[in-house]
Amino acid sequence: MKPILTLLAAILLAPLAALHAADAPPVRIGFPATISEAAQPAKRSPDSPKYDDICFSPRTTSSGKRDVVEVAKAFHATRIEWLYVDESDGPVLQKLRDLGISLGLGLTHPRDTTEKKTGPVGFAARPQYYTQGRILDIDGTVLDGRSSMHDPATEEVMKRWLRMLGQFKPQRLHRDEPDWNYKEWDFNPHALRQFNDYLAARVPSETLERLSIGDPLKFDLKAYVRSHAKANPVPPEFKKLWDDFRLETLLAWYRNQRQWTAELVGQGIEWSANYSSFIQFTPAQMWSDFAVTELQPSGGQFGIGDPWNLYRKVQLSRELGKALVVTLGSHDVVENKTMIALTYAMGTHMLCPYAVYIKDRPRTYDDPAIYADVYDFVHHWGKTYLAGYEEAFALGNGIVHPLGSHQWSPLRIEDPADSVYAFVRAKPAQPDAPVVIHMVNWNKAAHAKLALTLEPDRFFPGRGLKLTLLRPSHEPQVLSDGWQARVEVPSPEPWAMLVVEPATAYTAKVWAPEAETEDFGFFDQRSVALRSRTAGAAIHFTTDGSEPSAQSPRYTRPLVLKDTTPLRTLAIADGKISPVSVFTFTKCAANHVTPAPVTKPGLACEVREGIKLGTQPDLDDPMKWAGGKYEFSKSKPSIATRIALPADVPRQMFSVGFTGFIEIPRDGLYTFFANADDECAVFLDDERIINITGRKVPPDLGMTEHQGRRLLSKGMHKLRLEYTQMRDAYALEVQWQGPGIARQFIAANYLRH
Repeated sequence: MKPILTLLAAILLAPLAALHAADAPPVRIGFPATISEAAQPAKRSPDSPKYDDICFSPRTTSSGKRDVVEVAKAFHATRIEWLYVDESDGPVLQKLRDLGISLGLGLTHPRDTTEKKTGPVGFAARPQYYTQGRILDIDGTVLDGRSSMHDPATEEVMKRWLRMLGQFKPQRLHRDEPDWNYKEWDFNPHALRQFNDYLAARVPSETLERLSIGDPLKFDLKAYVRSHAKANPVPPEFKKLWDDFRLETLLAWYRNQRQWTAELVGQGIEWSANYSSFIQFTPAQMWSDFAVTELQPSGGQFGIGDPWNLYRKVQLSRELGKALVVTLGSHDVVENKTMIALTYAMGTHMLCPYAVYIKDRPRTYDDPAIYADVYDFVHHWGKTYLAGYEEAFALGNGIVHPLGSHQWSPLRIEDPADSVYAFVRAKPAQPDAPVVIHMVNWNKAAHAKLALTLEPDRFFPGRGLKLTLLRPSHEPQVLSDGWQARVEVPSPEPWAMLVVEPATAYTAKVWAPEAETEDFGFFDQRSVALRSRTAGAAIHFTTDGSEPSAQSPRYTRPLVLKDTTPLRTLAIADGKISPVSVFTFTKCAANHVTPAPVTKPGLACEVREGIKLGTQPDLDDPMKWAGGKYEFSKSKPSIATRIALPADVPRQMFSVGFTGFIEIPRDGLYTFFANADDECAVFLDDERIINITGRKVPPDLGMTEHQGRRLLSKGMHKLRLEYTQMRDAYALEVQWQGPGIARQFIAANYLRH
């Protein structure tokens, strides 16, 4: 049996005394006492997606082979985002409106200009290319598809486009490529003249002199750039002047764009913009009211969308007051459903899997019927258990919650597969409203049964709990209604919601017993302590599978188990009986190895340099090396007395491998912690227990900690660790804890090779 793992996200368990209802857990001043108090309203723009919205972006009204209106109905769409239209699209848009769907229409860099003829505007104009209002290269050639924000002709085209969109009365508009490549050179005459004015008005004379600019009003940017060949590039200080000028112009353009929108489309129209996959929130992106970002595959299961990575970005967007809508990065249906579940659980949104851009792959136009279970689930329960719900707490490998370092632990998950993430959401300032625990299974191959232990006074102080399980394509299932804080649930596939409400059963307050353990496996024998949250309650038990009663043996001291045992327990207080709790303790075969004599201390260590990708050699694109395959041009072996990066490693593009054995001093559950920047994988007895995928992309997210737990028998166990550094900052820390071992770095005397 695999050991039962607990996802705590560095949250400390409440003291044992706090488990008794008669002695409620103390609340530290300044920290929330309940889930409802922890949930705070998010500050977002009025027309941002609501938590129960279903966002659909077909990109055009003729996308794919299906009728866009019928596809929207099949997905239960409530919002259209980022839809390109032209004058002929009125009937389709009206049909969408008739379904109650709000419209978010899109525009990109205008491709039609006013040089020779007016021509169509909007998406129908995209095949047309003219020269007026365009970015020009140094030779005066039009850069295809790019408009110059410095040219008045571009403003006129923008206004024409807005007038066309205004006739359809959209609720919001979307701007493609909000950064507008503002750091590139633009040799449009209007840009050159405005830059000269900028130099004269804004740049100190000593700076002009230092950069050999001379008279700023007569400055020739083309000649200046031509004079700097590759061997003598434009000085960074000068390039920054250009970038600052372009950014200032761009932000002014967006201020004007809002004014034009109010005049030509309507008051209160919000703007979204598609941010990069890395959600950098640049000044050019921050002008929009909410964000759409395109998640892309990067070698891992979901690449940039891994839970710990996406969670940080969702939290950042929340702090900035920006709602976040993301797109899919996979053609795998199970992975897509998992990402859809993850985004809803985090309080953000995933665009429906239709007309989705996937880098270097065909767009996906999936049949809505494939995703009917997920979207029917949102449609059916969204108004009840998504709308108005804010995050109160989150836990899972790699996720660090703001309250995680404090004694505030409302939930513990026993997860044999170590793959479930939990997001606890509640309605702020509504202490009697149900609390919803979203569970998302991140490992599509793992389907182990889970057990959840709730801290009742963090949910509804002094009251019992009603626990109802909601799953796609399943009827609601009441798991418990009364005085039971621990409940077993099937593994989410990939999503489940556990709705927590005050108990409806009017029984006496006697809490069902709980086992004081985090794992239910053992090798030789083990001691099991029981407890009830009801002070003074008598606990009775059976070990033969029969139902316990008041006549069953009474628990007085820890039980010693020597074989696989079905332990069934109940508690009695003042003549009232609690629900029955069931625990199965399983005796396992010893799992240590018996290698050839390994008397040498330390681990074999190998530093490898010169990373090369075996399949995708473009190291300039971080999406192509995160989680990828590596080859190395040279290596340096040594012996390490501890698991730490050697002092003489290169600063980037290197890998370090540690191999050998770890001596386990006694039977029990051991937890290993890896905190790394960039990638790290830990293998125990040839099984990967920790996997931190590479995410060294801007902005640098720093170190990520994961943990892996295993039930280990006394003796030697194979240990291997692989660390990979791409660029920028790097670090590695590895710790462990187990029976008699507080969390600490692994001492040298436990390592052998």
